[in-house]
Amino acid sequence: MKPFRLINDSELNTLATQIEQRLQAWNQDYSLLPLQLKVARDWPEQTTFPEGIALDDGHIIACGQHELIMLIQKAAFDSNELEFAEASQLLLLKLIETITTSDVTQIKTSDACASEWKYTGHCTLALHLSCSSINTCVLLNPEWVYQQLPKHPTKTQPLSSVNEALNQRDIDCTIHLSSCVLSLRKLKALRFGDVLITDHPVTKPMQLSIDNNVVAEVYIGQHQEKKSIKIASIL
Repeated sequence: MKPFRLINDSELNTLATQIEQRLQAWNQDYSLLPLQLKVARDWPEQTTFPEGIALDDGHIIACGQHELIMLIQKAAFDSNELEFAEASQLLLLKLIETITTSDVTQIKTSDACASEWKYTGHCTLALHLSCSSINTCVLLNPEWVYQQLPKHPTKTQPLSSVNEALNQRDIDCTIHLSSCVLSLRKLKALRFGDVLITDHPVTKPMQLSIDNNVVAEVYIGQHQEKKSIKIASIL
């Protein structure tokens, strides 16, 4: 089954740091000329990746371009001589094993991997590797990448309809009287129990607002011994 998971920038940076650290460990142990790395979500169209690096059961965990063995040979031996080809294949297996922390054992043909691993919503990673003047790319199996990503928390409650969700929400409402004018002297003289007389007629409805938006005209009243409001009109 194809894993569907988009990788955000933070997750990409975390994965890139981990892979870079593992590459540096390989460089320290095996390379004369250190490999350079850039981790990306994408790779050029029409690129072929015939070099498949597989686990013992044949499952391909990574695939690379034709130049991959040449790149490893350059990094490990600073040479293009054919006599180093076999050793370079073993070092390639060690590189992928170090990066993926998986027991890879074989290199096999993988012509279809690049097309199969590039689909809408894929989480395949492209490792753009370079050494000296050689540049190449390795793709990491999206199934492996998916296992390295943090799991999103699962929802413990089922989704509810919009009406049900709104029915359970408390909303702060504000009722506005017509404004009144107080002198600073009167304002400073206010005491508990004082009555402010406004210009708002008893017969005139007041305004009801939610989030500073006036939504209705209302009257103040009483219902079952509790203060209440009666909607006069919806605005």
